[in-house]
Amino acid sequence: YGGLGVVTVQNSAAYLNSDRFKAAMQQDVGAVPPSEGILIRSVNGGSVAEKAGIAQYDVLLEIDGAKLVDDLDLNKALLPRKPGDQVKVKFWHRGTVKELNVTLQELHG
Repeated sequence: YGGLGVVTVQNSAAYLNSDRFKAAMQQDVGAVPPSEGILIRSVNGGSVAEKAGIAQYDVLLEIDGAKLVDDLDLNKALLPRKPGDQVKVKFWHRGTVKELNVTLQELHG
């Protein structure tokens, strides 16, 4: 399977809608994250996500125009993809929404 090389937070919406989490993000990165999307727990070193500038605490918003609300959405968007396929990833990064074409890597594990 093709993947981005990220580890996501289960039940991201609970964090993204928590006033405490929003306040911590405002203090740590200077911006409040969106209330919908998939929160990145960590990014694997050397992964396509890292090369694309996707970082810990970024929020994945869309893959090829498909809105991402939970991990199931991410799985559905990537399941038919193979390593080497290119996808358009829309994500929130420290107050800025970015959209990049990313070539998927082999998903291990």
